Amino acid sequence: MTYAADWTWGTAGDEALDRAFASAQRAMALDDDDSWSHVLFGHVYMRRGQPEIALNYLEKAAALNPNDPIAVAIKGFVLEFMGRHVEAVEWIEKAMRLDPFHPDWMFDVLAFALYSSRRYEEAIAAVKKMKEPPYWVHAKMAACYAQLEQPDVARGALAALEEAIERERRDGNPGASIEVAIRRTQTYYKSRDDRDHWLEGYRKAGIEV
Repeated sequence: MTYAADWTWGTAGDEALDRAFASAQRAMALDDDDSWSHVLFGHVYMRRGQPEIALNYLEKAAALNPNDPIAVAIKGFVLEFMGRHVEAVEWIEKAMRLDPFHPDWMFDVLAFALYSSRRYEEAIAAVKKMKEPPYWVHAKMAACYAQLEQPDVARGALAALEEAIERERRDGNPGASIEVAIRRTQTYYKSRDDRDHWLEGYRKAGIEV
């Protein structure tokens, strides 16, 4: 999971995903009845842009441990990238109920599914609940405000994104960039329409994509 996180944040290249995959293989070899092993495989396959394979592992993980909020939330995330947005919201919200003190990133993934469902105001509200939002959420906010026909607020979110990227670089992550911020919306989605929906929001906000 750490290797996958390095790739997500832009602190490491594609070799980090290869290491994550090798670690997931080792975990599965040690215990293929452990739900977390299936979570790891599902997570890495999602990062590789293979949501169908990822979903198989996440469904197995959720079946092995239905009360694991991480497995449930990541399953919702995968469903989102497969275009099953309503189900995605349901699974992520279920994870939040399972763990009322859930990590911040669940708000982030919920915002993905709400945006795709054209529930822009709710997506903004989800992001605003994050205690320590990663720099890329400002791009998401800009797209939401742009879709709500609030160009001035969208420009403000874009300015916040640029400031957050500079801050991230000063803090030791030279890979932070707008490209990394929007990568997930262009890498993972199975449907071209879903990808284009995000591109539409970014362009309306003034992001050149």
